[in-house]
Amino acid sequence: MDKKLPKVFQNHIDHPVRNNRDVYYSKIQEEQTTSERSHHTIRGNTVNEKINTIFSSPTYVYKADVEIVLNNGEKLTRKVIGANQGQLITMENELIPVNQIQDIYFSE
Repeated sequence: MDKKLPKVFQNHIDHPVRNNRDVYYSKIQEEQTTSERSHHTIRGNTVNEKINTIFSSPTYVYKADVEIVLNNGEKLTRKVIGANQGQLITMENELIPVNQIQDIYFSE
């Protein structure tokens, strides 16, 4: 049973193929150091009010990028995921006592 199959059309390419040779990337990335980052103030008079504002914000899903100013003047940039028993919990499982926080800002 020798059955002949139909021939398949094959287009003859008679010029060099240059698909995807030119690429344009439009996003501009800017590297900023921690000291150059801008911060947005959070509504509230006390640190506890500001923390509650962070977690009730419509932009908060599971983490918030914040800059924390401690009582000793040290500035920390962390991703905060929650608060429990007077402490902030970060993505790195770090606990920061709220009574040691002087101020807190959203960081970019």
